[in-house]
Amino acid sequence: MIRRSSPRSCNRNFVLLALVAGLLAAPAQADSHLGDEARTFLTGFHQRIDAIGSDSDAGPDDKRARVAKELAAHLDYGHLAAAALGKSAEGFSKEQFADFAQEYGVFLTDFFIGSIAASEPEPLKILDVNQQGDHVTVRTAGKARKGFIPGSMRIPRESPEGRVVTYGLRQRHGAWRFQSVSFGGVDTSTTFRGQFESFLRSGTPDALTEELRKRNRAAAEKNPFAS
Repeated sequence: MIRRSSPRSCNRNFVLLALVAGLLAAPAQADSHLGDEARTFLTGFHQRIDAIGSDSDAGPDDKRARVAKELAAHLDYGHLAAAALGKSAEGFSKEQFADFAQEYGVFLTDFFIGSIAASEPEPLKILDVNQQGDHVTVRTAGKARKGFIPGSMRIPRESPEGRVVTYGLRQRHGAWRFQSVSFGGVDTSTTFRGQFESFLRSGTPDALTEELRKRNRAAAEKNPFAS
């Protein structure tokens, strides 16, 4: 026997469906603006970085400290550390990973400071912006004053689009965080992961962290803004 719904129950069901549809649609509508917000954030971030590098009244140590502060506010070190370790992270205890992430954060900050110091301050050129859920990818282009990116990534200055840098961004706790950074299509996490995996074949998580710590101490003695 088929029960007929009363007009009142039909209206109630319609209202409930409308509310559910509205709740489901609301986040998507809000998320549609993330690409524009990421573009605005990244443009402002680069303007602040360029202003620091171009500040003739600031010394090398001051520039380095200010750039490091900007990076610390927006680099998602935990996510980046996990990406750099890959499956090797499974061999780390919670405490070991926390120690590694802290040293990797210092390591990565120094790496990016070197890249920034070697870059020519100029308006940011955004090639494209792509959004998938709450993750936004922004591809940019610029020029490297000294011709190469510091570290093991040797990206020629004569690249057709200049120095292409791609940022993976996600908002966390009301602030934009970099969860990936690629130079010329080469992801920093992928590059360093190979080095870390190679070390961990014969070394321990604690030994890897100590190696990073030694490297960070040595890097602290040099300032790329002074060269």
